[in-house]
Amino acid sequence: MNPLFYQVYGELTEHYRRTAAPPAGWHEIWQRRSEVAQLDLLAMQLAVEAVDGAIAAHDLHRRLRPDARHLLLTNVHQMIVLPLLAPATDRDPRELLNGFRQDLLHDVSVVLGRAAAQTGYEDGEISGHAVIAALADTWSELKTVLANVWG
Repeated sequence: MNPLFYQVYGELTEHYRRTAAPPAGWHEIWQRRSEVAQLDLLAMQLAVEAVDGAIAAHDLHRRLRPDARHLLLTNVHQMIVLPLLAPATDRDPRELLNGFRQDLLHDVSVVLGRAAAQTGYEDGEISGHAVIAALADTWSELKTVLANVWG
């Protein structure tokens, strides 16, 4: 991977993580945010939580490349969690998102586990391409797919 893009993806990933982290004095800021902004922040927090949790569960901190991590973050956030916020849903979006917390962690963990196995558990770097291949291989095992959130 081009070292410049390696760095860029690392910075993009950190932006996601910083944006999702509650700042000092968050309760005052939170009260002033619009409902949509609050829900987007919650969605981002859930995406970061699922990705970071799966990385920790498989001990992949050193092996997962920044492009793979950013791919996971953006896909979980944009393709799974944000659609749950659509106005057409009948349930409270916060309730829906919190209900999917374990499913998100499960799915990211399944995909990362497969990507790690395909690249060699001990030493192989996990790229964005490896994540996409693992996603395709594990599609039928993913809980969010079974729930018709996407796919």
